[in-house]
Amino acid sequence: MVRSCLLLPWILPNLARGSQTLEWLFDMGGGQQVFPLMDFVASESQEIDAFLEQQRQRLVMPGSSLTQIHDEAAHVRHQSAAANEVALADWLLQIHWSSLLDSDLGRGILAELSAVTPQIESSPCDAASYDVDDVFLERLERSLQGIETLPLEQNEFKWADFFGRKITQQPLCLVGVATLFLVAADITAFASAAEGGEHQMRLERALLFAQSLVRQHVEEAPPGQIDRHRRDLFRSRWPIWRLMRSIQKELDAGHEFRAPQNAALDTPQQETEDLLYLTVIVQCRNDDYGGNMLLRLNRMLATTTRMLHTTQVPSEIIVVEWNPVFNAAAIHEEIQREAGAESVPIRVIQVPTSVHMSMPHHKAHPIFEHTAENVAFRRARGKFILKTNIDNILSPDTILFIARQQLDPNVVYRATYMEYDVTCPEAEGLKADELVEWLFSREEMISGMNMEMADLRLKYPEDALVCTEGRFVPDAPQRPFYWAGSGDFVLASKQKIMEVRGYPEVAQNWQTDDMIHCRLRAAGVRQVVLQPPCVTVHQNHRRINRVRASTRWVITDKNFQEVCENPFKPLKTEIGLDGNWGFADRTFEEHVAPRPPLPTSALGALLRARHVRQLQTSHILRWKIRWKLSPRKTLLKPKAEALRHKARQLLHGFITQDFTANGLFTSSEKSEDWKTGHSLLPRGFNQIKVKGFAPQILAKTRAFVGEWSKFEAGELVEDVNEWLTAMTADAVVSCSMGMDMCNVERLGSKQAPHKFVETFRFGLGVSIGSITAQSEYGLKRFLPFFDAEGQLQEKYQASKKEMQRQVEVLVEATRRGELGDNSIIATMLNDTSADGKRVRYSALYGHVVNLMIAGHETTAATLGFTLQLLAEHPVYEERALEEVRQVLQGRTEPAVDDVPKLQFVEQCFREALRLYSPVTSITRDVAHDTLLGGHRVYQGERINLVTRALHTNPEYWGGEFGDPMSFNPDRFSPEAVRQRHPNAYHPWGFASRACIGSQFALFEAKTFLASILIHFRLQGIPGYRLVASCEGGGAAPSAEKLAFRVFPRPGGPLWADGLMLPLALPVAEAKESMEEDRASISTVSS
Repeated sequence: MVRSCLLLPWILPNLARGSQTLEWLFDMGGGQQVFPLMDFVASESQEIDAFLEQQRQRLVMPGSSLTQIHDEAAHVRHQSAAANEVALADWLLQIHWSSLLDSDLGRGILAELSAVTPQIESSPCDAASYDVDDVFLERLERSLQGIETLPLEQNEFKWADFFGRKITQQPLCLVGVATLFLVAADITAFASAAEGGEHQMRLERALLFAQSLVRQHVEEAPPGQIDRHRRDLFRSRWPIWRLMRSIQKELDAGHEFRAPQNAALDTPQQETEDLLYLTVIVQCRNDDYGGNMLLRLNRMLATTTRMLHTTQVPSEIIVVEWNPVFNAAAIHEEIQREAGAESVPIRVIQVPTSVHMSMPHHKAHPIFEHTAENVAFRRARGKFILKTNIDNILSPDTILFIARQQLDPNVVYRATYMEYDVTCPEAEGLKADELVEWLFSREEMISGMNMEMADLRLKYPEDALVCTEGRFVPDAPQRPFYWAGSGDFVLASKQKIMEVRGYPEVAQNWQTDDMIHCRLRAAGVRQVVLQPPCVTVHQNHRRINRVRASTRWVITDKNFQEVCENPFKPLKTEIGLDGNWGFADRTFEEHVAPRPPLPTSALGALLRARHVRQLQTSHILRWKIRWKLSPRKTLLKPKAEALRHKARQLLHGFITQDFTANGLFTSSEKSEDWKTGHSLLPRGFNQIKVKGFAPQILAKTRAFVGEWSKFEAGELVEDVNEWLTAMTADAVVSCSMGMDMCNVERLGSKQAPHKFVETFRFGLGVSIGSITAQSEYGLKRFLPFFDAEGQLQEKYQASKKEMQRQVEVLVEATRRGELGDNSIIATMLNDTSADGKRVRYSALYGHVVNLMIAGHETTAATLGFTLQLLAEHPVYEERALEEVRQVLQGRTEPAVDDVPKLQFVEQCFREALRLYSPVTSITRDVAHDTLLGGHRVYQGERINLVTRALHTNPEYWGGEFGDPMSFNPDRFSPEAVRQRHPNAYHPWGFASRACIGSQFALFEAKTFLASILIHFRLQGIPGYRLVASCEGGGAAPSAEKLAFRVFPRPGGPLWADGLMLPLALPVAEAKESMEEDRASISTVSS
């Protein structure tokens, strides 16, 4: 007999309200971009909270009907009565799922429902499922059975797959989408019970999203199909109730969990005998986390073993394979040994899945990296341990430093951390010696190291010669820890690591990367920073940092400082630091990778020879890959006198000519196009011409002030760099091309930038690598047959063609006189060089694009640095403001003749330019043999001058002005400039390759700064740290995440008793004129 479950009367009316959860998730994620699922669960977002609160209001808490529902659930399990399933589904759609986890009867209901057998042929949801879903469901099934851990990134890949189906309008099973949120809840449940806090919020969010998606699945059922869609809650293959049951078990385990008490830290630790000098430790598993995992592992092993062997360091490498992947090859079977490394054994220790599953928080991540490393610490045979990871390639000099065998047991050594994309086609198939040669001779790699070296020698001066000479100052002051890549290079004695007991045995995240340093520091170990050429290079690869960030356990950004100050205090979900840390009592299966007995190569002979000679270079960094055709020497403390020597400029290698063509700044001096352009273009930026551009510059400054005057007093403006770039782009295009793009006004009205700028930024971003398939397509790039790289290249080629078309339109309009005769394009079309030549028509595109690169991003970035530095130094801001008031005499903006009088404003801008020059280094090829800074250089060698090192050299910038790193505009007072060496300051380059638009940039900057100072008071964000970064995607470094609170300047033209007045200038008329200009350009284009 079929029993009928007649529930409360509110069920069906509530079901009539559509939640549209999937559409909301899709829109929130940006439409075409896949917003990571865990970000919906973990992000601090009022919008997400508001949406989920609406969903929560549609649910009810269970009442006295729980007993009856438990009976109905049992009946559904045993008899599969359709009427009972429909009625029970109605109840489950309305009841708050969190409440099912809070009572014995609720848990009983979940137990009954989790045992229901799916009937695939009767499920509409499974009709919308595919073979790729079966693969995911198989892994999920093994996870529920405790056979393997389902990696969170696999959940994210499935999320991306579902969104791909949504984009292409394929059938989509919403029960399957809900399942992914329940997987996230399952991962979070243990921490929610053991810790609470943000984990509890994540659990509730995940459950609400899952339930809302299931409700939508039923609500959107076609007419006559609603009962079948209700039954999908029980009969679909997507195991929503088994996951709910798993969540409940994780909650129970978390409530019962008690972290064991730690034994006293002075308890002697059993150690293995030190048979070797060095043990290198890494960990991994064969799940291709981050992409090309085996390739990265083999590269790291091949280069490290080759160099250790050739320098004859008694050493070994331990690879810990934690929680081996189900049905995947073992790591030791995948290691490919190269010739010439036979003296360095590679031990692979396999920690079985059962050990991983025994840890109470095992679902948080499939590999507990630091617990795996503790396993290796306990079994290492080296006197010293180098803890690194499979992504890192060590420089030859780092190995040479270790090969001295003079390591101090009371020191932890940190190597300079760098990143480089080693997955590019150039590196494919390279052997170990070839890869090292290729990597450490890259121009951009060397330039980056030079910048790092300049900074580190200021921050850690006592460690400057440790890498090259092995010497450090024993009684140097305690310095802040060098956190960059903190888990990528930790070199310390095994005795000290045993004393502090390695890492906390908790789930992996980047905060626990730092914890070994906190423990070593607490034990009195001193840090030494190995500076270039001792570096460790992280092989850039596809990352899922957001996913990893969402699995934080115990140690977070908020509590890290507290934990670091007391690093041996037991943590809430730690399994303990007793004598058994690192599973000392377990015997694990171990394999040794085979060692091919083949001779060493040229790299080995070179390293061994260098090891014997122990080259010492304190002032010049000699990159020791000597078979380069043009070896490089870098001035660490460049002398201004050295810049007088004759040298020729090296072609700038940062910006690819594929997009920029043969323009003035990216072409060789031997090029005829460069010679003609260099003769003509400076005429467009002489002082007379620059003054002629004043109306356009003032108009764009006025537009900027007008848009910012629309902010409320004290409003936070977070995208300051975007505003500054819009203003400078408008100015340079208006002056050089005769077109007003109105980007400032567009930004104020939240419109997209002008197509010219959008096309330019995309093309430039792809060409310099700041726009990639990852940044453009996110997780969608992993969808089958999507071909993200192909689509990106297709879009790039289209943008390049569009850019060429738009430049051609501007050139033709200028030729016909429709854009005036005062632009740079007009100069290139009408003037001739000294030898009577004109700019070739085909070269105009390259010059225009080059002007865009150099003419707006550099100025915008320096303006951002200047504004922040003035906000941080109110004394100098007040002096600049007073000068502006004296010059303007009550007017609200500077006239042409006012700009040269703004001397202190210019000093502020020049000082910001000194500290944060957009030109990070200047490269020259030596024209003839000579002495440079006391060092012999030879014809054909390449000299790299680090601009930041020159601009912070205490000999020129210290003395009465204090710390060279400090902001002090008085360094550029007329008297100070006269006394300083003329070659001590080169922010725009020098000689024939100097920036031709420096006068234009100064005029524009002074005009803008004067207007901002007279109209606004900018308040910096408390705790903000000024950092130069290229993360914004541009060619010039800018202030990272620059933001201000904007107030009207007291007593200024926008001040109204503390409120902001809109700008009282004819902005509307200016806009109308700009629209007319734009319409004329559109007519020309069509």
